[in-house]
Amino acid sequence: MVFTCAAIHTARAADDLWSVTGPASWIVDTNWSLGTAPTTADRAIISNGGSATLASGDAITIDKFRLVNGSLAMTGGSLATTTLTDNDGLKIGD
Repeated sequence: MVFTCAAIHTARAADDLWSVTGPASWIVDTNWSLGTAPTTADRAIISNGGSATLASGDAITIDKFRLVNGSLAMTGGSLATTTLTDNDGLKIGD
């Protein structure tokens, strides 16, 4: 009889912080603290007063999105997330 024991590792979401103080494109890797734009394994956080922009053709899927101090401007594209936390007044549309 053989018994096998395997350790199960659960990946934890990494915090990827917006690092640009002015408006800039969400999809540019260098605009984020981890050096890559957030993915489905990340929490995207804008807390430095900066503004991220999603444009036509940008299709973003992330684990969580937290807007503490800053903004997200969507001129097109899409953003899918399991959790949205907003402490800065989320505005959709005009």
